[in-house]
Amino acid sequence: MSSYLVNTFRSSFTPDMRAFAVLCIAYALFGLARIAFGYVPGFLIFLAPVFLIVPLVRPKAGLWAIITLTILFERFFTLEPFQFGRYVLKLYPIDLVLLGVFGGVIASIVFRRTAAYFDRTIGMLGVFFGIASLYLAASFLGFGDRDLAVAVSTWKNYVFYGLLACVLPQLFISEQDIRQTVRVFLVSVAAALVFLLIGILRGGGLWTEFTPLSTGGVRLLAFPHAFYFSIALLALLVSNDYWDPYKRSGFVWMLLGLLAFGILSSLMRHIWIGMFVSLAFAFVFFMRHEARQKMAALSFVALGIGTALFSVALVFATLFPTLGPSQSIQAIQGVVAERLVSIGSSSDTSISWRGTTWKSAIDEIEKHPITGAGFGRHVAVESGDYHDFVEVRNIHNSWLAVFVQMGFIGGLAFIGVFGIIALSLIRLPAYGTWQCAFRAALLALLAYEALLMLAQPYLETNLLNVIIWMTIGFSIALCRVTRTNPTMAASSVR
Repeated sequence: MSSYLVNTFRSSFTPDMRAFAVLCIAYALFGLARIAFGYVPGFLIFLAPVFLIVPLVRPKAGLWAIITLTILFERFFTLEPFQFGRYVLKLYPIDLVLLGVFGGVIASIVFRRTAAYFDRTIGMLGVFFGIASLYLAASFLGFGDRDLAVAVSTWKNYVFYGLLACVLPQLFISEQDIRQTVRVFLVSVAAALVFLLIGILRGGGLWTEFTPLSTGGVRLLAFPHAFYFSIALLALLVSNDYWDPYKRSGFVWMLLGLLAFGILSSLMRHIWIGMFVSLAFAFVFFMRHEARQKMAALSFVALGIGTALFSVALVFATLFPTLGPSQSIQAIQGVVAERLVSIGSSSDTSISWRGTTWKSAIDEIEKHPITGAGFGRHVAVESGDYHDFVEVRNIHNSWLAVFVQMGFIGGLAFIGVFGIIALSLIRLPAYGTWQCAFRAALLALLAYEALLMLAQPYLETNLLNVIIWMTIGFSIALCRVTRTNPTMAASSVR
């Protein structure tokens, strides 16, 4: 028995997995130092090259680290520059890891360790990236009144992080590669449930101050974590016909209930709406008959577990009303109801602000319908006594932001990316349960993310857009694996 466990551990702890562990430990040291000293001591600067060198040698490990560290540390990994004492390195940890991954992929292709893959989706991505790069160049050449720092940031979100969609299919060339990465994502999301527990115990979620509520109440889970939870929940529900027959599916059912409770307690209305619409869309158009039957049953199971957990929480709040967790649980009942009722209400400040801002953005499009206004621009927003200049990237609608900045030239190119990859997945030959389930999950996720981008700056925030770009990358990778592995039908039934 012991030899079996040792052999199993050795087979799973591959060189890529060891490199992944090194990256996670290195970043954990940064976090511990910040907690202990309030800053990162200068002598830890030697760890910075680790984030570049390790992914350069093991690019898969770099991608896994991006997934895990983004989910667990969100803005601290993606938006906080390296700071050693008084010195600041104007790079985020995720940027160094990505540079290493890009370098590793290029080296693998140049030295013929892997074959380069190109399809229509990658071609359309290249068109979109090229247009965005031209707009960045125009900003540096001084065309118009632009904030160059904002222009560079916009380009990074559209192109630098967008290259993830092109890199994934170069690395994940087999079914096993995709499976392993999905496991890393799901384990990371399961580990992030600790943030839901912290939110319950302290009466408010960590880092929820970055997304204040327009109604009363308190969030028990931060917006980014709710987004990551929703990606896992949606993918698992849609792909249930693959994993449900396994003996350990009971643990997945429990995970579904916990994820649903976390999403509910985040009080993010657009996520609730997006989940409902995309699930219904996938149920009608993408899923097989067997999957639809199981999804209906699993939805009731997940709803039951979530209801049971919420009932236990209510009993706890009733028995111990003076405790902080009890007070937050009591408050969330009315808040959830208020959030639901406020959807579509013009009296809600968040919704009314969006309506006013989007109208100003549409007026800006009418001024420059073909070429757009360019990067680093602001739109004037006026409503009664409210007057403000809002950065285009912060208008809380990524689709609209793309059209305002790059006009119909860039906007149609971005629509083309989603349209081409969706059609590629729909036309993909069906090969076994695993491939069909994964294809349905990806189509549902693409529809879901397209909906969410109508309500928040998903594409303009790296801790959110890396998930979107990876979804596109996984879709391209699945197309590559299916088309280049004729024996997949036999190997992917289970």
